[in-house]
Amino acid sequence: MDCFENKETVIIGIIDSGLDISIIESQNDIIFGGHVVRNKNGVYIQESDYYDQIGHGTAIYSIINKKISSTNKVKYVIIKIFDNDLLADVECLVCAIDKCCKNKCDIINISAVITNENIHLEKACKKAYESNINVVAAESNFPSNVVFPARYKTCYGVKAGKCHGLYDYYFDDSTASQFIARGDEQRISWLNQTQLFMGGASFAAAHVTAIIALALQNNKHMNRDELNKYLKVNSLNTPPPLVPLLQEAKFNLFIDSHHPRLS
Repeated sequence: MDCFENKETVIIGIIDSGLDISIIESQNDIIFGGHVVRNKNGVYIQESDYYDQIGHGTAIYSIINKKISSTNKVKYVIIKIFDNDLLADVECLVCAIDKCCKNKCDIINISAVITNENIHLEKACKKAYESNINVVAAESNFPSNVVFPARYKTCYGVKAGKCHGLYDYYFDDSTASQFIARGDEQRISWLNQTQLFMGGASFAAAHVTAIIALALQNNKHMNRDELNKYLKVNSLNTPPPLVPLLQEAKFNLFIDSHHPRLS
């Protein structure tokens, strides 16, 4: 991938399990953080309460930030929707997407998947798309698993593959899941400044989020067609091998309901 001139600051929304703030260099990098919670009146965002108790959101942040930290041209919106049970309903996810839109994110990274279409989720993703916000969502490597929001036409779906170059990815916008990026076992940051080896489509999506952020730093105002052309030019010529299904199954949790789970 070509070099980046670091012209513009990109805002990335991460909807996940929160963030262990001990790993961030400056609190100023977080322009908004909050936790989507539910009470008897519905869902709302509790500001500043986004500490990660699981580790997954911290891992996503670390993958993205490591890839682009040298540019120092990125800010984050951190929205926590998962607690220890790794379960949240779609209304929480929709609320989080809406908050990212209101904070003028350029990219929204989503690890959550559902196995049933949901009109409210689809509308939220369409609203982001119409605001020129790029939603990057984890996919499944299982051919029989159709998951959302990755499969919505307004989103970028990412499968887990074996590609190890720092900026390697495969992109084909004629397919239902446009990206394959690194999703095999890799060293990732976890809670309390520990590190683990882990893989999965959610980590592949984080790599793609960073790639798109680097592209947008050269021109934040690219529309989807222009961005797709850029991504195609810098893509690998042939798709890398997907992560074996049995390996990928360890890190992708699906349920047949309207509840999103981490991928």
